[in-house]
Amino acid sequence: MITELARFFITKGQEEQFVAAYQAARTYLENAEGYREHRMHRVVEDPTQFVLSVLWDSLDAHVKGFRESEAYVEWRSLIGPYFSSAPEVMHLNQV
Repeated sequence: MITELARFFITKGQEEQFVAAYQAARTYLENAEGYREHRMHRVVEDPTQFVLSVLWDSLDAHVKGFRESEAYVEWRSLIGPYFSSAPEVMHLNQV
């Protein structure tokens, strides 16, 4: 199992629209093969930043399964318009 961490940078003033779009988009993530669970957090020190953590069965479940799917295209089309810059994404193994 791996953890994906993604930091989203949202255009100032569009944070609440992003949250609403995320609520609509999250079902695409939750229905992906290899998905386990996720949490979205808002950064206290900078409310224009959000951090998504997702547990996946494997790196391939995320990178090849979800990110190469039509579901990802839909997910990104809903939340992407609110990005002020590209998200930062990393994958972690528990130690």
